[in-house]
Amino acid sequence: MNELRVVLNAFRRRLVASADDDAALSSVMLEFLAFVRSCRDPANFAALQQSSYITEFQAEIFPLVLRFAWLEEARACAQILAQCHAAGSVAEDWIASSVRGQYERMAELLDMVDFSACRRYVMMGCGRVPTSLIFLHNRTDVPQLVGIDRDAEAVRAARELVAHCSLERIRIEQADAVEFDYSSYDIIYVSPFAMPRRQVIQQLSTTT
Repeated sequence: MNELRVVLNAFRRRLVASADDDAALSSVMLEFLAFVRSCRDPANFAALQQSSYITEFQAEIFPLVLRFAWLEEARACAQILAQCHAAGSVAEDWIASSVRGQYERMAELLDMVDFSACRRYVMMGCGRVPTSLIFLHNRTDVPQLVGIDRDAEAVRAARELVAHCSLERIRIEQADAVEFDYSSYDIIYVSPFAMPRRQVIQQLSTTT
């Protein structure tokens, strides 16, 4: 576990040092994520999860993860729109390649959830690139696919993407996840970045 902690501390220092440089932050974060995916030491990772170290690590790194996610969304959105403007449409595999593996992971939704009777689906914290909405638009017949986000720029960008990609069944709304009424939706997708988590879950429990 000590060797793993040494590696994580090195990433921690590099990530913090790159906080004010978007290009450097993205580069180090991609390297860090590649390390996490390739790590073959689950026992030591599990032990770290039970320690106070990982709580401190996550508290310091989480704002940088949010920043990285924002940068990645902006990059992916710009790429998809550029392709759409150039070709007049955008292929599903091109969207998949723009979001670095997120699109393929959405296939798990179809394994876990039966969408055949779903009429209304909502994704909270949809961001600039509402991946689950796009995936479901292409792979299911759900009539109403709704994305909500409280950030005005994310909503503007997502609406532009949806319009240019001719995703007719997707609607993007500016709304706060802790105030939104979920009672009319059959399936609700909670983004990892929907915050504050406790209030979001409380709102879900009172409106569903």
